[in-house]
Amino acid sequence: AYYLVKAGFEPVVFDARASAGGTVDGVVPAYRLADTAIVSDIDRVRRLGVRIEFGKALGRDITLAELRRDFPYVFLGVGAQRGKRLGIDGESAEGVVDAIAFLNAVRAKRPPALGRRILVIGGGNSAMDAARTARRLVPDGEVTVVYRRTRTEMPADIEEITHCLEEGAVIRDLVAPARVVTENGRVVALARTRMKLGPYDESGRPRPVPAGGEEM
Repeated sequence: AYYLVKAGFEPVVFDARASAGGTVDGVVPAYRLADTAIVSDIDRVRRLGVRIEFGKALGRDITLAELRRDFPYVFLGVGAQRGKRLGIDGESAEGVVDAIAFLNAVRAKRPPALGRRILVIGGGNSAMDAARTARRLVPDGEVTVVYRRTRTEMPADIEEITHCLEEGAVIRDLVAPARVVTENGRVVALARTRMKLGPYDESGRPRPVPAGGEEM
């Protein structure tokens, strides 16, 4: 929208949320990007002439056919704002939440209640954000990150991994989630499988394969 308005267009942004910014505003932790910086950028775009209509979700309030009818050009920039599912037993239990939903809730000033022992699954930047955010919510808690490859293959930025460790989180690599252990519908533990690195896959990284033995 910024570059379009600078080029002489009159862009209109439809946003499903009540505020602009998308993932940047809803997921990126405030310690990495302050609210004031986001508001400043959005205000600058709006002052240039960009119109933003809030509470308009594609498929719910407006359709692609309607947009194509009313506008000569349509750009879809909805992003990827849903967390991935693990596909294991027990992942829908109370106390299990995906990183995107967790970070969204914290950014919206509605953090979920956390216990003292927090487990984060994954090796990307969202996992590091979740671990670092959990450390801030429960300073005296234990935050552990489990990842199925080694730390060398983690897709997260090196500085994010370093900061995560410096802030007190523990990273357990070559560990894959097997199933969520529950009691009365609530998570109490994670059954894990020890992994080892196998042949390289399409991502250019060694594929993690079970190392044998029983669940941990």
